[in-house]
Amino acid sequence: MLRGSYLTIDTSRLEVTGAFDMAEKVDKLIACGLFSIDEARRKIGEPAVNLPETQKHFITKNYAEIQQKGENEDE
Repeated sequence: MLRGSYLTIDTSRLEVTGAFDMAEKVDKLIACGLFSIDEARRKIGEPAVNLPETQKHFITKNYAEIQQKGENEDE
């Protein structure tokens, strides 16, 4: 008699997501400077663009340091 091995995998807790499901979260990671555009693309399984501007890190004004009154008022 032949005996085999088998594996049972519980997939009930898996979630299928795509790039559009993650867009807001990815945007937040780029906006706070954690990832560059290319790094974020690689994290979601997309190829990097490999341009100088897609390898920079950005921080939105919401994450900028509080400035003293009078500094950069024209921005």
